[in-house]
Amino acid sequence: SYAVTPTRATYFWGRTKSTGEATMYPKAVSDLHGWGVRSLACGHSSTVVAADTSVISWGPSPCYGELGYGDEGPKSSTQPKLVDALSGCTVHQVAAGYAF
Repeated sequence: SYAVTPTRATYFWGRTKSTGEATMYPKAVSDLHGWGVRSLACGHSSTVVAADTSVISWGPSPCYGELGYGDEGPKSSTQPKLVDALSGCTVHQVAAGYAF
């Protein structure tokens, strides 16, 4: 689970991997420190964030284009990475889901 505070700080808790222990209390997402997060959405295995004039996404392999990284280079990232195609755009809301 994720939460964005009125000051645009981002926190997470719960199980973030299929193995390992869960984070039982809200913990700051340090990779997003300093970003003005407006909107955050999570799918089954990916996360997308609208912040400042950027979109940031991450998710483990396999990813099939849902992270927005384009045709060239890696399709997945376990660390937050800028979506270059939307650089400079002010995105107000993002959405994600999970379906077969």
